[in-house]
Amino acid sequence: FSNVSYDPSRIASLTVTGISFIGAGTIMVHKEQISGLTTAAGLWATSAIGIAIGVGLYWVGIVAVLLLVQRFLREETVLNLLRKVSISLLIEARNTPHILETIQSELEKNEVHQLSIKIISVSDDHVLFSCDGEIASRIDENQIIMNLRKYPDIKRITYSPGSK
Repeated sequence: FSNVSYDPSRIASLTVTGISFIGAGTIMVHKEQISGLTTAAGLWATSAIGIAIGVGLYWVGIVAVLLLVQRFLREETVLNLLRKVSISLLIEARNTPHILETIQSELEKNEVHQLSIKIISVSDDHVLFSCDGEIASRIDENQIIMNLRKYPDIKRITYSPGSK
């Protein structure tokens, strides 16, 4: 094997070809909406860092990882995951013995934190609750309302959007 030569650039070129093929497969167009572009770019960046580390350029790989992590941590999407949203509901329900506990339990199951429930008005037939709390911005307020609507004793829900 003394006359065998190695060409490291072939490894890099074949990696670029393979990642391009995989990246192209992640990009989808549906009804004029493009998705998967960020995934394809992430594959490219990851393979470039891997090639740099593979050929011994450790400092280039480390700096690239640090720059990517710093960029990701500054993204608005990460901040939105941590951000809280106020939610305010007026719930009109039948006046049954356990309706308050039912509403409180359902809101807590739906990750409504710092929950405050106040009775606004009450009669023999109906009770009106004011419910205020906070949810993470990733949680869908509509799903919370639809989960509350499953209870037959709840007659009406009025939602007031909070601050984002």
